[in-house]
Amino acid sequence: MNPHEDKFEMFYNLLSSRTLMDDIIARTVFKSPIIVAYVLNKILKPYGELISDGYSTTQKDITNIFNRSVCFDVYFENSDYVIDLEFSKYPGDVSIKRARYYSSALDALDLPKNEPYPNMRTSYVIFIVNGPILPKQSFIERIEGFSTEKALPIKGNARYIVFVDTSQCDNSELGRMIHDLNCADPDHMQDPVLRKVMRDLKMSKEDETMLVKDMMRIFNEEFKSQMEHDRNLALQEGIKEGKKEGMKEGEEKNAKSILEMFDSGKSPEEIKAYLKTNFSK
Repeated sequence: MNPHEDKFEMFYNLLSSRTLMDDIIARTVFKSPIIVAYVLNKILKPYGELISDGYSTTQKDITNIFNRSVCFDVYFENSDYVIDLEFSKYPGDVSIKRARYYSSALDALDLPKNEPYPNMRTSYVIFIVNGPILPKQSFIERIEGFSTEKALPIKGNARYIVFVDTSQCDNSELGRMIHDLNCADPDHMQDPVLRKVMRDLKMSKEDETMLVKDMMRIFNEEFKSQMEHDRNLALQEGIKEGKKEGMKEGEEKNAKSILEMFDSGKSPEEIKAYLKTNFSK
């Protein structure tokens, strides 16, 4: 196996255990507004909402020069809605107050300078979490941030927070989809749309996947000097096999570092800068 194939195999294996709840997968899949709208319609169907196609992006930074800034995992908007979709494997990272702050940031983003207040759209902040956030929480819970019986019919006069507990998946349409968000193997996914997306993303080994290409590009750009260091160290020890093992160990360590930074939400530019500072020899 040549070095290129070896690195591809290494990155491919690292990605094989990742799910749609992981940043490195989510930031690729949910750039598609069609996929985002599909997921949102499954989540919001119990509340009578119908989400049409719109615009979506991932890792959307909302900078606040005076107070705390936020970064939306998946941001979606159309003529009627502004929505933040958040994924978290750890319930301890999520709280009602965090959701409240994100909801406020979403509302502020929806109203540009000099825009009339009546033009605000309905907003949703949705947290999909591997565990309950609310006391005695059921599978899915919606909190009305601002609404009254008379105000609800007025366009844009509603703000909601939704918590979905993936640990309580049932066999409903929504439950099957939520199960798939935590499923690493496309062959075990039940939702036909998400299954196809993940299969195309993770299993096209003949035509290197976008994720693997991105990781290999960063690896090749930033770790050339690290690999040279591994070679020289092994040569100094005078052990031919040690050279090969040293290269392999160094590459695996660096590959895992890239993946961990992707999962922490860092951009490719931040990753490259970090790796150049901390791993170049």
